[in-house]
Amino acid sequence: MAVLVVVEAVAIALLGILVCGLLRSHAEILRALHRLGIGEDGLGPPAAVAVAVGSPRARASTVSAAVDIVGATPTGEAVQVGVRSARQDTLVAFLSSGCSTCAEFWRAFAQPPAALRLAANTRLVIVTKDSAEESITRVRELAPPGVPVVMSSQAWKDYGAPVTPFFMHVDGPSGAIAGQGTGGTWAQVASMLAQARGDEFEAGVDRQLLAAGIQPGDPSLYPSQRAGGA
Repeated sequence: MAVLVVVEAVAIALLGILVCGLLRSHAEILRALHRLGIGEDGLGPPAAVAVAVGSPRARASTVSAAVDIVGATPTGEAVQVGVRSARQDTLVAFLSSGCSTCAEFWRAFAQPPAALRLAANTRLVIVTKDSAEESITRVRELAPPGVPVVMSSQAWKDYGAPVTPFFMHVDGPSGAIAGQGTGGTWAQVASMLAQARGDEFEAGVDRQLLAAGIQPGDPSLYPSQRAGGA
């Protein structure tokens, strides 16, 4: 009997050591995620992260095509925002009323539209989760004038938004996700979007040149050099 008691005590001690180790490991993982800014509650201001569509990087949504956003306004009216086959692009901002990092964006979006420096053909739409998961009163207080705010948990699922805040740029005519990412400030996100627009413009020019049979290094791309050599 004494042997059994000793064996049981040793087993319990070993189990305790194992549990402590697991808890310590779990805490380290949580701290690492916190430093990266990963987490649905948006803890910590993440650095701006631009994510290419289809990229395996963290924070990326796997959704490649947009769907119309259906939900309710902060005042309770049913609403549907069409983003597919639209004449303009849409920047979808996934925010929360309780996210500390999101507060920066709620304040930024309350500025006059010109201060946001969005492209002329791009509109902003804010999406929160619905009233079962958000404070509708707080969302109503935060909603910027003139900016559509849709409360829709379904939209979060449709777009696969992995964290908050999170932004997805939808190309209106094609309905494709042109870019996505997150940041700690609007300045970071705006810079990310401007860079993405520049990259897309250059890619579009390259596609048009290739379609016309003009390869990189073609002499027709350097008329000044051709004239100088004549």
